[in-house]
Amino acid sequence: MSTLFVDTINEKTSGNGVAIPGHVIQFAHHKWSTASTSTSTSLSDVSGSSFTFTAKQANSKLYILTDASITQTRTSTNAFGRYELNIDGSVIEGSGAGYELGMTVGGSSSTNLYQRAAKSYFIDASNTSAKTIKLQFATDNNADAGQIRINVGGYFYSAIMVMEIAQ
Repeated sequence: MSTLFVDTINEKTSGNGVAIPGHVIQFAHHKWSTASTSTSTSLSDVSGSSFTFTAKQANSKLYILTDASITQTRTSTNAFGRYELNIDGSVIEGSGAGYELGMTVGGSSSTNLYQRAAKSYFIDASNTSAKTIKLQFATDNNADAGQIRINVGGYFYSAIMVMEIAQ
């Protein structure tokens, strides 16, 4: 076995960077506590969640982790909803169902579920253009005062983390 000692590694072409397959090229962390509420059964933007990320290499992969403080409320026995990751106007790997998160309570006249939900994604960077990344959310049923909330009252926080992985 050999040992390599160096003080500096310089990129061969200026602005190209040094990439070792499987290693993190860059990391971004977007955290917000803005409260957001929706009574819509269609996806709408989560306030404060939008930010831009620019990959350094078009052939890299993006590992994205979302972490949301989410609450479903309804004056009925069911309270369900969902949140999705949206990049440049397209939902990434959407759940396809409005009842991804929530609960059913027998005999209850009101339901209020507070929870922290995480999702992860592994996608191609595809290019080195700036990408707008955000969360969107929807309630499953807006009858009986059904709503979905992120960061209720601004007391909680949510986050999106992006790791660019060299290939």
